[in-house]
Formats: sequence, C-alpha cells, structure tokens
Amino acid sequence: MSDVTPQVSVVVPTRNRSVMLKRTLEAILRQEGVDLEVIVVDEACEDDTVAMITALSDPRVSMVHHDAPRGLPAARNSGLTRATAKWVAFCDDDDTWAPTKLAAQLAALDATPGAGWCTSGAVHVDSSFRVLAGYQPPPTGDVSRLVLQDNYIPGGGSGTMALSSLVRELGGFDTRLKWGEDWDMWSRLSLHATMAGVSRPLVAYLIHDQSMSRNSPRFNRDVAIIEENYAEDRRALGVTLDRARLELGQADIDLDAHRRRSAAWHFLGNAYRGRVPKSVLRAGMAIVCPAYLTQRRKLQRRPMPAGWLDEANEWLEPLRSQQAHEQSTGTR
Repeated sequence: MSDVTPQVSVVVPTRNRSVMLKRTLEAILRQEGVDLEVIVVDEACEDDTVAMITALSDPRVSMVHHDAPRGLPAARNSGLTRATAKWVAFCDDDDTWAPTKLAAQLAALDATPGAGWCTSGAVHVDSSFRVLAGYQPPPTGDVSRLVLQDNYIPGGGSGTMALSSLVRELGGFDTRLKWGEDWDMWSRLSLHATMAGVSRPLVAYLIHDQSMSRNSPRFNRDVAIIEENYAEDRRALGVTLDRARLELGQADIDLDAHRRRSAAWHFLGNAYRGRVPKSVLRAGMAIVCPAYLTQRRKLQRRPMPAGWLDEANEWLEPLRSQQAHEQSTGTR
C-alpha cells in the first residue's frame, strides 16, 4: 500500500475478466488530483487476474481473495471492510471512469453541506466504447422520493461515492440480492443523507451479454424484496414503486446487450404492469427483429444534455484507440 493517506477507497469486485479489469484499473489509477487506494476483490478467479495485478506493481492496489465466489454484494462488502479512506467508491470490473470523476465528486460533496453521498452522470457504451445513451443524476438534495419510486441513480454500481462510515452503518450491500443490490443501497443512503449530484458524463457503463450485475434471472424475486424493504418508507412519503418503468428500463438494457428473450420478457412485464399494449408488440419485435427495435428505442430515448456526447467521447476516444491497437497487434 502507498504511504499517502487516501481520500477515497475504490472497491472493485472481479471474477475471471482480467482483460476488462485491467482497463478498469487503468482508468481508476489515472484519476486526477485525488489520493486513492484500490481494493480488488478476487471472486475465486481462475484466469490470470492475480498475475495481471501483480504486474501492475502499483502500491495503491491491494487484493482480497475469496476461495469461492460469494456474489457481487458480498464482494463489495469485503472490499468495504478493508477500506481506510473517509469516502468509498465502487466500480464494476467492466465499467470505466473519466479521469476527473473522483475529483468532481469530491468537489460536489465539499460544496454540499451535510451530503453523505454523491453520484454523477453516466453513458451506456457497447464493447467498442460507442455511446448508446446518456443518463443524468437527480439534482442535489433529498432524492428519497425519486429513488424509492425507481432506480434513478445512473451508472449501476460504478457511479456512486459515499461516506465509508455511513455505508457500514447501513449494513453494506444486501447479500440476498442478485439484481438491484446497488439500487437497494442507494435507497438506504437516500433515506439517511443528502445526495450531491454531478451532472456530467463521468462513468461509462458497459452493456454486454456477460455481466456480474446486469443479467436479470432474479428480477421478479429481488424487486419483491426491495419493494418490501421500503414499503413503510414509501407509504410515509406517499410514493409507489414504478414497476412498469423498471421493466422497461431492464428491457432496454437487455435489448442493447443482445439478450432477446430477456428483453421480450421485460417488455411483456411493462405491458402488464403499466397497461402498455404496444409493449406486447415490442416483445415480439425483440425476438423477431431486435436490431430494428434497438434503433427504434434509441430514437425514443431522451436526448443527452448539450455537450455530453462531446465530453464523453473526449475521454472515451483513448480507450477506443487502445482497443483498436490491441486488436490489430494481438496484444492485451
């Protein structure tokens, strides 16, 4: 470990994805103007992950080893246990950050008295780092009503920073959950602390068909758990969980990730939950002509704020160039 006291501890769970993990770690270690430590949680990796991290030879990086996979929530909790900084940030092993991500979040927290957590904007990207969509965070303040209705926090598990002590106090991530464990944590944070928002595209959330956190076979069971967890809080605030919007959001992620059957299932869920007949047609199109439906859905999405695409492309372009070079030379 480095002798410098870190401002932020970054927890990165991983399982047999050393190529993606290397790119993620490089982006984290390139953070500008922030002293950090990185805690990689090895979920019983069987590839060259350990050798790759050893070769990095960076004193800021340490590892926690699990002898058997415990799941994403438990892996994040193991990293949280080792975190020594005031603030903790989480990043999945397939996502990446802009070089100014942590500094921008620390500045937002410093400018927001009483804030206990912070999130930023995010872009969804494909495996070639092409931008698919962009999502803004909620405005700074009390976001509990929004977050208890739906997962309005962009970036999945990779966009949020919080007080380490607060996340521990709230019990860490719920290990019962296979889907939505990040949203469940943001729900608890929203009920206990003000959020600071950074409305810039500082996280690239990778959409692909192999993911630790985005596949949805446990969707219905885990949404039911999350709904029960905060039923009293929703009643007190006078809000209801927007299940139809959840279904539609998951359908779009599955569609972008080429998971046709899952996308069709969630479009049907949206049709049923929201009384949206056209989503029955979308379900059929997800199976029969997914490429056409994908383009239609992109056109229907809310446009990104002015300047977002340019800003995201500016820091994503080096990743595209690096990937192209690796593919042309056969290196990794």
